[in-house]
Amino acid sequence: MSGVWRFAGTLLPPADPERYTNVVIDALPLTNGGWVVLRVDQPSRHNCSPTTFGCFFRPPYGRLLRLDPDGRVVAEEHGPEPFGLTHLSVFETPRVVVGEGRQVKNGNLHAFDLDSLDGLATELTTCVPVDGRCWAYRSYRLYGGTALEEREPRTLSVLRTYPHLTMDLLQEPPSIFPSANLIVWPSPERPTRMRAEPLDPTRPIASPLVARLRAACHAVRVADDRIFVSESDSACDAASGGRTEILEVSTGRSVRAMSVNATTLPGSRGVVAVDSALRALDPRTGADGPQLWTAPFVLDFARGIGALPLSDGGVAVLRRVIGAERNVALTFREVATGTCESIDFPRVVIASPASSCDVVAAAPGPARLVVAAGRSARSPATLDIRRVTFDATTRTMDVSFQAGRSRGEIESPSAVRVIELASPPTGEWLVRLVPDGGGRPLGAFVVRFG
Repeated sequence: MSGVWRFAGTLLPPADPERYTNVVIDALPLTNGGWVVLRVDQPSRHNCSPTTFGCFFRPPYGRLLRLDPDGRVVAEEHGPEPFGLTHLSVFETPRVVVGEGRQVKNGNLHAFDLDSLDGLATELTTCVPVDGRCWAYRSYRLYGGTALEEREPRTLSVLRTYPHLTMDLLQEPPSIFPSANLIVWPSPERPTRMRAEPLDPTRPIASPLVARLRAACHAVRVADDRIFVSESDSACDAASGGRTEILEVSTGRSVRAMSVNATTLPGSRGVVAVDSALRALDPRTGADGPQLWTAPFVLDFARGIGALPLSDGGVAVLRRVIGAERNVALTFREVATGTCESIDFPRVVIASPASSCDVVAAAPGPARLVVAAGRSARSPATLDIRRVTFDATTRTMDVSFQAGRSRGEIESPSAVRVIELASPPTGEWLVRLVPDGGGRPLGAFVVRFG
């Protein structure tokens, strides 16, 4: 049998399923089974009204924590002020965590000792982790030279500068392949085309893909010796057709060809290639991976481990196991329906008599699920639950609803349904709220039965 991805547990689950707590904005696994995470100190979220000219919210900042294999906090960053981190990279051989965030202590890149999380160094630059090094650049000359730099992660000291490679106005990390002497990044002069240059100009690029990469609309590293390439017409208009592939950099062979609607999602360790249905793809072989509901923190196919944020706080951990997916339908009946002012965002939880929503509080039960659409302008105005299925191998459950028109406003209450499952499986399950017939899930939640 082939491998599938199984829900293996939750990191930092919220104590109260009705409260938005333990919000994590990055998480990376360690070889000892522990984790490093960024947990938001004061989480908040807001619905944006479509009648405004744009909604501007302060981005969340995370506090760096190290967790043991059981998910307990064993170390925490400490300094004269919070570092305000938003992104992590881990280098386990030199025992260091590198975090990027807002500018504090005259820098936005900070190195921490992996064991104690003591601060080690600070610089005003970036870190693209490749081959045990930080490949750093600045996109604006206001902050210093924009030439590519190779830095030692623990001290952030410069090991080598590449003066012929300037990253002016770069809006996303470059794709670096040291073994092929290759760097690829979007050209600021022609934003819809790529630049492909040698790291060392005295040596040739060890890849047959150079001409093809320079003509591509989009090209981004998805693994060692693997690049995701999107090609289209001269205007890079996907509607006019084209092709998308994962290619082996060293040989140029196609690992997997996909529809032009395939794309990539950002992750802490590079990006993840996904097909048009948001199923992740193994960049090594092109095989199907887990079904995603949002961008993952990490999806390490070599180690068979992944981590994705849950909609109400906490992190869902996935692990690859031997088995096959098999969805089984669950019989259910609707026991309550209505609207709720207090539910602003999609929710799937066990119906509790202590709920802040009167519709839910009047219909509690251990086998009853609250399904709420939320008050976002893009949420469905009504909820019609069509089916509930579960997969014992992957420990996932899908609640499918008929997707009608979007609300278009945020003032009216959220649509709410309470359904009772005839014989729910026991234990903890990853539950996804998905539109019937396909589409991006409204959210993912962890529910415990029994």
